[in-house]
Amino acid sequence: SSIATATRISHSAAMLIWLQWWARNREFDAVYSASNTLHWVASTFGHQRGIPALSYVGFTPSMRPDAQSNLKLALERLNFTYGMANTVFCRLPEIQDLIEEHSNADVRLIHGILNEDRIRSGYTRAQEVDIRSEYAEPDENLLVFAGRLSEEKNVPGAVEILAKLPPSYRLVIVGDGAE
Repeated sequence: SSIATATRISHSAAMLIWLQWWARNREFDAVYSASNTLHWVASTFGHQRGIPALSYVGFTPSMRPDAQSNLKLALERLNFTYGMANTVFCRLPEIQDLIEEHSNADVRLIHGILNEDRIRSGYTRAQEVDIRSEYAEPDENLLVFAGRLSEEKNVPGAVEILAKLPPSYRLVIVGDGAE
């Protein structure tokens, strides 16, 4: 809603002010943002400090413009034009093209898990075997969706993709939310 969007913008401005105060006696190598309302904060902070700023864009309202308000689409364009960091990572070529159309940032595609070593260190091989045995047969390919179950995450899209795969694939959905 418009009120929610205005609230997020005002909170991001407050975040920049707080970040500048909190970081006043600290050194940083880089700043990173994965939130559409905080990209400009990271970019501004990086510019002020003379350090690299990185943005990650996993989804954008332009991917489903018919389901988004004109306000969200306009804010997205403003963000892409003025708020992106020096380097932007994204998952889809369509998002890369859109950001490159509106920004001078170095936009790169990345695939897979963002911090694979850290995520994989959180479980043992024995736990992986237990999970696989609970949700999939030994000859099946196990796919896992882990995230907030909301419209933006497009969980039905994962189910649609599964329907197009051979029967040897099994999908487990982990999360909580409106959907």
